[in-house]
Amino acid sequence: MKALKPVKKGEELLNDYGPLPRSDLLRRYGYLTPGYSKYDVVEISQELVTKTLVADSKIDAQVISARVSHESASRRGQHLTMW
Repeated sequence: MKALKPVKKGEELLNDYGPLPRSDLLRRYGYLTPGYSKYDVVEISQELVTKTLVADSKIDAQVISARVSHESASRRGQHLTMW
């Protein structure tokens, strides 16, 4: 840890974990804070996305799965936008 300003003896130090969603804060560090809510994301399984698209559209499940698998492989570690 590196201080950004001089620290007096006995002064409280705070550590900022960076722009993480609150779900990561809870999993990694065991706490939540409202200050991180702007970084929140929603995690949705590929299975749920596929089932919902099949139920609400006329797209075949195999077409959706192939498209999701292809997009996922080419965009690892990034947000996935299919259409």
